[in-house]
Amino acid sequence: MKLIRIQLSAFYHHIRTLFVMAICLYAGKTEAIESTLNLELPVNQTLLITLLILLCLWLGYRLLASRLELLNIQAIDFHALADNAHDGIFIVQNEKLVYANQRACEILGYNNTELLKLKLIDIVHPDEAQQVLEIHQRRLRGEDVAKQYEAHFRNKQSNAVPVELTAAVTTWHGKNASLVIIRDITDRKLIQQTLLDSEKRYRSLVENSPDAILIIDAEQNSIIEANERTCELFLMDKQDLFDLKLEQLASNLRKNKKPLSHYLERALHGLPLIFEYTFTNGEDNPFTCEVRLSRMPFPKRRLIRANITDISDRKLYQTAIRKSEQRLSNFFEASFEILFFHDNGIVTDVNNQVERLFGFTRDEVIGRHVLEFVAPESLEEAKMNLSQGNDGPYELLAQDKEGKTFPVQIQAKTLELSGSTMRIVSVADISQLKETHQELDASRQELQAIIDNMLDTFYRTDVAGKITMVSPSVEKMFGYKPEEILGTTMSSYYADPYERQFFLDSLKNNNGVVEAYEAALRHKNGTILWVSTNACFIYDTDGNFAGVEGITRDITEYRNYRIALNQANEELEIKIDRRTRQLQDKIAELEKLQLALSTSENNFRILVENAVDAFLLHDMKGRIIDINQQACKSLGYSRTELLALKIEDIDVGPTPVSFEKLSSILQTQNNYHVESTHQRKDGSQFPVEVNIGLLTKGKKKLILALARDIRHRNKSGSPIKQLIETSEVD
Repeated sequence: MKLIRIQLSAFYHHIRTLFVMAICLYAGKTEAIESTLNLELPVNQTLLITLLILLCLWLGYRLLASRLELLNIQAIDFHALADNAHDGIFIVQNEKLVYANQRACEILGYNNTELLKLKLIDIVHPDEAQQVLEIHQRRLRGEDVAKQYEAHFRNKQSNAVPVELTAAVTTWHGKNASLVIIRDITDRKLIQQTLLDSEKRYRSLVENSPDAILIIDAEQNSIIEANERTCELFLMDKQDLFDLKLEQLASNLRKNKKPLSHYLERALHGLPLIFEYTFTNGEDNPFTCEVRLSRMPFPKRRLIRANITDISDRKLYQTAIRKSEQRLSNFFEASFEILFFHDNGIVTDVNNQVERLFGFTRDEVIGRHVLEFVAPESLEEAKMNLSQGNDGPYELLAQDKEGKTFPVQIQAKTLELSGSTMRIVSVADISQLKETHQELDASRQELQAIIDNMLDTFYRTDVAGKITMVSPSVEKMFGYKPEEILGTTMSSYYADPYERQFFLDSLKNNNGVVEAYEAALRHKNGTILWVSTNACFIYDTDGNFAGVEGITRDITEYRNYRIALNQANEELEIKIDRRTRQLQDKIAELEKLQLALSTSENNFRILVENAVDAFLLHDMKGRIIDINQQACKSLGYSRTELLALKIEDIDVGPTPVSFEKLSSILQTQNNYHVESTHQRKDGSQFPVEVNIGLLTKGKKKLILALARDIRHRNKSGSPIKQLIETSEVD
């Protein structure tokens, strides 16, 4: 622009000089012209006019050349700037694209030639074309419209491209046009959508969290945000929570050692904080929670996030476990079974039941070898089971203080107690059980003999009405062999198929028992038989309906003599029913004995599992799932602290085995033995001997590790190995 001003000033000076010369020439004052041009010779008037014309043409040519050169420089600068811009640039004139830079071609996928053949409406998405065109026209008319807004353009593949559009009115080749600058905001939109999706997921996680989540303003000591679980936990709506101070949520039972403000101040220092606290809900009922506090990253506000988990049930479970452990301790002494603890066969402890069964006092038994209580007939078998570490159950003959022998059932288990390997042996007197079994077998044989020799037909059906048992007399009565009838439905033998349902309805209406129920059945040869049936419902051990059993008698020939023979039939049926009930009572009594034995075994197993040294149950990622008190004691952690650790936090052995390799080893063998090093909470370490086994809980695989402190182990080797070697020598 400065160059243009200089040229215009020079041009104005030359024109003024020519104008003065022309006036002087017209007035005939050639002297003035000569003095102006510094000419000393006379000047011809025609020559002077010619010179003036040539001079004017020359000056006009120079001015035009300068202007063209300046415009060319400006055009080169514009194209260089536009082609290197990061945004797309258009010149729109009469709604047609008259210029587009390289970036605009890249954004829309056209080359420059293709793009300049299009109109503005061709590159705008159809859904927004009218709106963009209207804004463009209003801008050209000089109306106040938005200079920058978002829109969607359409590329060569007809895909929508989100852009940020900035437009202004300009001049192109002397005519009004619009300068349009577009910026591809696809990435920005994607980031915005990602942020929105992330915020929705976070909100969803918070709202669906099983924990109550609060945002606390530490300066105002109030709640500013809470999820739905918080409202459910405190039995309040959000507005009621926001109106309360934190101290109003604390319990008045003085179970809390410190106020909430104390924990908030600690959390503001940036350290995560976990503690137990007792709150009061909207109904003034106290409940215990585990609280996790963490400061939120807001530099201008003191905000704390609190995760609150109701652990009232957990507290109840922990109390129940402690009571259970006490009950198990009492059970050890009150057990009807004898519980021996022995080390390499030498009795180290026994409960008081030994005196009742063997006649020895507890002090007389401790220190003696367990084989001394085995009868000579079973001594070899007992030695073999002891040397092989057989856990049982198996049966032996025991011998009491007076030399009397009696049958016992043995179950054993290897335990890690006080840094040494021990065996716990359960000895149960099964004399009465043996007698019961013998009586049961005799009763079954007697019942079977009765069934096999009775003239009437005994049968039993399941829930679906299929015959599961039938006496041999069925062949004589109905012409079918027992194997032909078994598995068929009872209703197929009735002359009237609906009679079976009437029979079942009669049973239901008579409390599951029916006597002398008469019905017509069909013989194998097709003839009709009249039978009288005594039947009842049968149930399984859980009291669930299991089917029907009954005794059927052929009364075809004697139907007309029913009155005369009724008394005899009733007496026979009463005897059979009485004997059947006696047998059922004996069976029920045996089942009760077996149930008691099973319950005793389960309780004993619980006692055994809770009496071992260090019990560590973890998953295939090393997360500790369960422990016992001995593990807490040996490692110096509380139960809560241990359950928050992984196995690698306490097992610092020099050659750790990966969980994948350990799982592969345990697939081929029952257990895996390894020596390692455990680290206590205070950082001290001690050597351990670990027996590892693989457990399956549903579809989940778990690893059970039984760790024994071996700092005081005898250099000669483990007690079990000595016992095996001693037994083999014997």
